[in-house]
Amino acid sequence: MSIIFFHNIVLGTILLFIWLIRIYFLRIKKFTIKSIIFLLIPLVIFGIKINMLNKIPKFKDMNQEITLKINPDNLKIKNDSYYGIAYVSEFNQKIIFHGYFKNDSEKEFINNINKTTFFNIYGDLNEINEATNFGVFDSKMYYRQKNIINEVKINDIKFNSKIIKANFFDKIHDLRYKLIERNRKLPKSLRIYINSLIYGEMDEEFNDEMNGVKQLGLIHLFSISGFHIYYLISLITFVFTIFRIRIERINLFIFLFLPVYFIIAGSAPSLVRSILLSETRIIIDKLSISLNSLDLWSISLMINLLINPMIIFQLGGQLSYILSFALIYTKKSKFIQQTILMNLVGLPIIIFHIYEWHFLSLAINLIVLPVFSIIILPIVIFGYLGSFFVSFPIYISDFLLGIFDNTLDFISNLPGNIVFGKPSFYVVILLLIITLFCLQKLSKFKVTLLLLLYFTTFIWIHYPIKGEVTFIDVGQGDSIFIREPFNKSVSLIDTGGKLNFNKRKESKEKFQADRIGIRYLKSIGINKIDNIYLTHQDTDHVGDISAYLKSMIVDKIIIPSGMQQNSNFMKKIVLFKNKFKLIPVKSGQNIVNSPLKVLHPFDPGLGTNEDSMVLYGDFGNHSFLFMGDLDRRGELDVLNHYPKLKSEILKLGHHGSKTSSDPSFIKQIQPKLAIISAGRNNRYNHPSEETIEILNQQNINFISTQTKGMIKFVYYLNKNKLVTKIN
Repeated sequence: MSIIFFHNIVLGTILLFIWLIRIYFLRIKKFTIKSIIFLLIPLVIFGIKINMLNKIPKFKDMNQEITLKINPDNLKIKNDSYYGIAYVSEFNQKIIFHGYFKNDSEKEFINNINKTTFFNIYGDLNEINEATNFGVFDSKMYYRQKNIINEVKINDIKFNSKIIKANFFDKIHDLRYKLIERNRKLPKSLRIYINSLIYGEMDEEFNDEMNGVKQLGLIHLFSISGFHIYYLISLITFVFTIFRIRIERINLFIFLFLPVYFIIAGSAPSLVRSILLSETRIIIDKLSISLNSLDLWSISLMINLLINPMIIFQLGGQLSYILSFALIYTKKSKFIQQTILMNLVGLPIIIFHIYEWHFLSLAINLIVLPVFSIIILPIVIFGYLGSFFVSFPIYISDFLLGIFDNTLDFISNLPGNIVFGKPSFYVVILLLIITLFCLQKLSKFKVTLLLLLYFTTFIWIHYPIKGEVTFIDVGQGDSIFIREPFNKSVSLIDTGGKLNFNKRKESKEKFQADRIGIRYLKSIGINKIDNIYLTHQDTDHVGDISAYLKSMIVDKIIIPSGMQQNSNFMKKIVLFKNKFKLIPVKSGQNIVNSPLKVLHPFDPGLGTNEDSMVLYGDFGNHSFLFMGDLDRRGELDVLNHYPKLKSEILKLGHHGSKTSSDPSFIKQIQPKLAIISAGRNNRYNHPSEETIEILNQQNINFISTQTKGMIKFVYYLNKNKLVTKIN
């Protein structure tokens, strides 16, 4: 019912139909009646939830005054910016907020919030935007699963905050904040482990430092779940037993404490399952009801779905339930066999969400799982408890955890990372079904069928029969991906790059390509690029080149002749100079294994707009012309050298600026479609009204990443279609 209501009507209906058939063939009248009655419960509850979700107002108001209630543990501060989740009482809903410090007073005010606080702000209210590119994180869907659909960009803060009389839940949030803040004084490795394993705080520091853990698929060890709850309950029981407290009272304390710990530990989806399971076990023991592990698992899942029906669409929720299910069925298996089966069960979900998998992760899980439970967790607890008394446990724990981290980082950098790509949703379901049958009883036929499906899916993703020319939405910038059928050639024109107008310096260099362009490429199975064409030196075109060189195998980088003399540009690639071949080019120069022809520049330069590389290619029986940031004078110069030049699809120069797209140039090219790559609400007002007027006067259709997000031209034999992320 959850799948029907909240995700996929077709799949949900199929599963419901299978369930009804099973009920029918059981031919147990009482069971059938009870099943139908229980079916009505989620129908009513989900209907109410959908109605409530639809009634949440969606905003589009500029500079409105509202009052935010902020729990300090939900407030994040990063350099000159801050963000988090707050409650707005006048709308009776949670909302995302974000803003930049305008002065020292604002910075001091925000930094001093250490208790649940109300304060007034002026801000721009909007519905959370959906993802504008395929294959990337969709914040709208993510927050919708948390019943959050609006966000506010804070423009101004009114310094009239007040510390309110906190309710019970606010006090728990305040306590969590104080405990996490206390850890800031601890050494880095110990701090990260305590925050993630005890408080569920997997923040930016965790993401920056724990690369080995993420690469080797060990992130599940850091997501607080049944593994950690078992440790916690065992520790509580052990301590209380020392003081000879009766088991009934111990269970009562655990029953009351676990919901509190749920908030302290960050309310992770995986934590819901393990707490519900523990609470249910305590209740049935008290009532002397006999239930097996699968019954308890099923009850916790049903309760969880009634509380949050979208839990099974989150990576954490999916892994938590499918792995715990596998654990029940493999509990009699030997450790090695159990670990292998557990990894196989989680693999379809991991590649569906993350797109890659390290070949060594299976072996590492075999080694690390016992090490983590027997050595790492006790070290963390030893360091944490010791930090309240003396410094020795702190530094010895940090030292040992640092060795563990460095070892994982070293192993993760060894060859073996496989960029699988994103399989279709229905293929993932099929992979899961076959794998679950393998849990029941292994056989050569099942294993062969599973391997064959993985292999076929891998080949289908990596050697597609379709080609594409994709205009990636990188905001105010350019990045165009070109892939010929069967991976004959893979090319990228420009990388995009974030312009830093406010001169804010990051503590660690960040690239938007890591979450946009590179993530999209990995979703379609790309880890090697034959040609990267960098049209000119501007940051919004080449700023993320380092990210691609770090994450991808790159054969050639092609630049306009003379740009190799530009020191600012060369700094971006100097660290990777032995990983690719740098090729400066001029008009008419041939490039081996290149699907594009170079039409400009004619003379060497330093990579300014006037030197922009202009590229031409034929894909799917359509001609494409990519203009970089070339100005009008350059456009006319191209026409003088190529007087018969025409193109059906024209990527407009300079994001649709009036400095490009000369009327005579557009008239000569005669495009059927013009494509504009520009940022939403950009400070340059691209595309200009003058350019739009030129296109309208000549009856040329145009489309922009501003309104449509990613634009994909997909072709196969004599067929082609235009696909956009936003309809």
